Amino acid sequence: MNSPEQPAAAAAGTEQRDFWFFQRMIGDPAGYHIAGTAALTGTLDPERLRKALNDVTASHAQLRCSFHHDGGEPRVLVHPAGTARPEFEVHDAAGAGDPEAFLLERARRPFDLGSPCQLRAVLLRHAPDRHDLLLASHHLVLDGAALAQLLHESLSRYAGAPPAAVAPYAGYVGRQLLRRLRDGGKAAAHWRQAFDGRTRPLDLLSPPAAGAGTAARPGAAESFTVGPELRASLAARCRHERVSLFTGFLAALALVAHEGGGAAHQVVGMPLDRRDTADAELGNYTTVLPLHLPDAVAAGPRLLQATQAVLLDTVEHSATSVLDLLPVVADAQPTRDDDAPTVPWRVMVTAVRSRPPARYGALHAGALRPISTGAKNGLGITFVDDGTQVTLHLSHPGNTTVSGRFGDELLAALGRVSEGSTAPAAPAAQAREPGPGRSPVAPSQVAEAVGAVIEQVLGAPLGPDEDFFQAGGNSIGVSAVLAGIRRHFGVRVLVREFFRTPTPAALTRRVQELQHSERHSERKEPPVAHTDIHPTPQEPAPTGSTAPPAVAVPADQAQVAEAVDAVIEQVLGAPLGPDEDFFQAGGNSIGVNTVLAEIRRHFGVRVLVREFFRTPTPAALTRRVQELQHSESQES
Repeated sequence: MNSPEQPAAAAAGTEQRDFWFFQRMIGDPAGYHIAGTAALTGTLDPERLRKALNDVTASHAQLRCSFHHDGGEPRVLVHPAGTARPEFEVHDAAGAGDPEAFLLERARRPFDLGSPCQLRAVLLRHAPDRHDLLLASHHLVLDGAALAQLLHESLSRYAGAPPAAVAPYAGYVGRQLLRRLRDGGKAAAHWRQAFDGRTRPLDLLSPPAAGAGTAARPGAAESFTVGPELRASLAARCRHERVSLFTGFLAALALVAHEGGGAAHQVVGMPLDRRDTADAELGNYTTVLPLHLPDAVAAGPRLLQATQAVLLDTVEHSATSVLDLLPVVADAQPTRDDDAPTVPWRVMVTAVRSRPPARYGALHAGALRPISTGAKNGLGITFVDDGTQVTLHLSHPGNTTVSGRFGDELLAALGRVSEGSTAPAAPAAQAREPGPGRSPVAPSQVAEAVGAVIEQVLGAPLGPDEDFFQAGGNSIGVSAVLAGIRRHFGVRVLVREFFRTPTPAALTRRVQELQHSERHSERKEPPVAHTDIHPTPQEPAPTGSTAPPAVAVPADQAQVAEAVDAVIEQVLGAPLGPDEDFFQAGGNSIGVNTVLAEIRRHFGVRVLVREFFRTPTPAALTRRVQELQHSESQES
């Protein structure tokens, strides 16, 4: 039995085994680092921030792990809370030279995987009230969503919030093992058949001429912006086809792959978030799986539907790992120059839901910006959607010519995928943003703030009695407007209320009615800022409270619908109408996992991912929950 002061052995997860193997294979110590920066404004106490990071590290066993080589497998040791401390540095920007290069160097600095903590924080001071915070770790410890949660949790602790609830990572490891045992190798057999044949590398990824475009430093990335106009056009096309915006991006990638020399079996890697709980836990829950891009020529006008089908196919057969697939695909890709085997893809695509800026006491944190510390086995593409525009971060090992050429081709392909859309493109928003947390009393003040929110979404002012939809608004814009209203005024206007009379004057009246109602009922609710992909769970109710049990069974359809609406609103940050599409309102696969995990926790029934993908609306989800409850009651 281990002493409390001695490290305890823990099982390695599937994802940890994968990253352990590829870290040793690629040879670049920083190849599998995960890093990001956030701009902090406001008075900041570095020692208080250090203590907050130490507290978070003590709360999460996953941040206190060391990794050791044991016969080709990683051996994991969890260290006691008092012995593990993250690296913490404070530097003045004036002495750092190029700030971007300085932070990249710190992000790429190797971790000692045998040490008790694989976490580094670097605070770069530009002024007493302006800093950049770098958070860096290793993919053995965290994935991208967890890094965003780490930022949120650390700054929350800095602001005095109590510790977040923790779901042990070991529980997830056990569930993954059980899932694979139940699968019985069926997923691997599926991929064995899928890889029956060879894939060809993309010509766009061929090495450029000697000395052409060599990047100045490892991990150098190029960023491409899909502006508001193109994003709106692409989103309209995806809405028409009932697919997600990310599916539209993958369809464009299929076009580039085909024209770059790929075949129908061209494969890219796609990290799949496997969180089956909404608990605020830090760890690596991301399994990287192959995604067979559809043959763009064969798919023709149904390219978006074909892309959606292969995306669902990957999700359906995900009870496997990269290490399981290596023997299956050994002949599907060429070897590297040093004859070492490569992973079964040359391109890695990752979707990220951008974290909105948030306030933590007197400190304001900007959106987390990912840092590429070096591509792994080819081209890395990160798809970041902030609801207004999309940023594509492309990185390639040591060369910007490849990533630049590929980015240009991808932007052109996105334009082609969006062709045929009849929805107007929304220009860039230039309107002023109303200050958070203010509650105007005079009707003129409410009207002015409502007008500013709508103008920000539409990109142009709207008259008091003009129709939001006739001015080019859509359901995604409605969600953005109502989320802005809730942040500004602290009141919740339902989507269906706005649909009835979609004018600024009607919205102003409704805001005033809700404010008046709340003042009289003395139930003022603070503005909500959804700052994370996986919402932090509420604190447990004290003994004797009237909080519902972990598994509640509502008596009628109205109660089920209300609970379903609340879960979806928590994930999206804004209410959704009964027949509105979850993906068209900005949802993604990570959000789906969170929604279904909460549904299972609340109702005790399991809705499958593919069922939600078929009809991603609150009404359909409500019906499916009722069907499952009825089925279970009949079996009982």
